[in-house]
Amino acid sequence: MDYGAIPNAQISAFKRHLQSEERVPATIRKYLRDIRSFVAWLGARPLGKDAAAGWKEYLRASQLCPETVNSKLSALNKFFRFLRRQECCVKYLRIQRRLFRRREREMSRADYTRLLETAGERCGSEGVCAVTEGLKKWAAQAVEALRTQAGHTLRPLDEVFVRENFPLQAEEPVWEENSQAWELVNTYVLSAIRAGLD
Repeated sequence: MDYGAIPNAQISAFKRHLQSEERVPATIRKYLRDIRSFVAWLGARPLGKDAAAGWKEYLRASQLCPETVNSKLSALNKFFRFLRRQECCVKYLRIQRRLFRRREREMSRADYTRLLETAGERCGSEGVCAVTEGLKKWAAQAVEALRTQAGHTLRPLDEVFVRENFPLQAEEPVWEENSQAWELVNTYVLSAIRAGLD
């Protein structure tokens, strides 16, 4: 089946291209779904920059979150580059970068305790180790995010900057001082952050 101004053969060739790039099947399905949505919206309009910009406005007006709009635009821009139609690519929506989640999405003490208990029940000490390993990786990402933010603000990445920009101290502490959880966090997370400051 052909999709308006874009023949199905081009969409099939794009699918093969994504497979040759070793994209995971879910990504390929998502890209193709986004391309087919664009082509269905496109209808009989000529394929060009104006059409792509029109679809961008259509998505924006559809009350989709900006990240979703940008994800669809990313698929479309990749398809345009594959067709060697870079002039049709559109810019992404500007999104103010959030380094940390909103307060309501932060892990509470109960969440953290349940996480450790579940890991311990299901996998024993190996499960608890896996959780702390995950926290170490998260800490490394947090340090990198802090470095990026410090670079953008032209401020030195020091303990003052970290205290101001990294919510280690919540209104109700997630970890009680000198508890086993605190020791794990202090050993594997906070020490990684401090090491990243050097």
